[in-house]
Amino acid sequence: MGCDKTFTIGTLTKQESWALFKEHVGMNVENSIISSIAREITTECDGLPIAIVTVARALKNRGMYEWRDALQQLKRSTSTNIEGMHENVISSLELSYNFLESEAKSVFLFCSVFPEDFVIPVEVLVRYGTGLRWFKDLGTIEDIRVRTHAIVSNLISSFLLIGEEFGEEYGEKSIKMHVVRDVPHIIAPKHNHTFLVKAGINLKEWPERDIFEDLMCISLMFNDIKEVPDVIECPKLQSLLLQQNSELVVPNNFFQGMKNLGVLDLSETQLSPLLESLSFLVNLRTLYLMVANWVTYL
Repeated sequence: MGCDKTFTIGTLTKQESWALFKEHVGMNVENSIISSIAREITTECDGLPIAIVTVARALKNRGMYEWRDALQQLKRSTSTNIEGMHENVISSLELSYNFLESEAKSVFLFCSVFPEDFVIPVEVLVRYGTGLRWFKDLGTIEDIRVRTHAIVSNLISSFLLIGEEFGEEYGEKSIKMHVVRDVPHIIAPKHNHTFLVKAGINLKEWPERDIFEDLMCISLMFNDIKEVPDVIECPKLQSLLLQQNSELVVPNNFFQGMKNLGVLDLSETQLSPLLESLSFLVNLRTLYLMVANWVTYL
């Protein structure tokens, strides 16, 4: 920001941490049987406001055993190195993630596949979520839209996402993933979700990787990739996001090894004529082919 001076902001004191925790947990923990556990949990957050708030929101209205389990999780969490992020923040955010319902977990993890600071329209999540079958018990797009908005609101209130009430470009409710964007990439492999995310980093070539068979999502959107491999074997791949690689040329057999693909975004790439190998994608439910101001999706 070009500041003349840099000021170091310290962590909260024990008293300040306890006051912040009580404010967000929504329970009278001070005079309850879980008071001692709550204080230990607050101590584990190490005076870090984002850790305190996310843990407090996650434990709101939970039972005794869930509080005890949360304390055990925080105490036994192993440190993971992310530059500029305290390890206690990571462990507290992972704890908050563990308390989410399965559908909310899917939405949260998927928000990490977009470029850093990207404004994500909730409607995009609706369409992608339809293709990925996050909501198997819902039959209509409107039902899925209502559920998605409800989940997003919950994630915002849990401080796992930031709400952007109206994205100017889309004229609708949008969200952002804040400083925790790298945390989902740590969490995902622990729950059998393997992502390859290199979005919006001016990538010029298809990334090198020994194997692609374990990947569930590839996100290379907003780059400058011009060529992709002729064929790659991705039997578990569910989403492939290649939009806005404007000069990308896709060979005709590229999709042959992606028979479980449910979401494909090829907006603003060179696709003329439409590829014959799209016929291999028998499980495809969402296809984006956006050019300029119009979009086609299935």
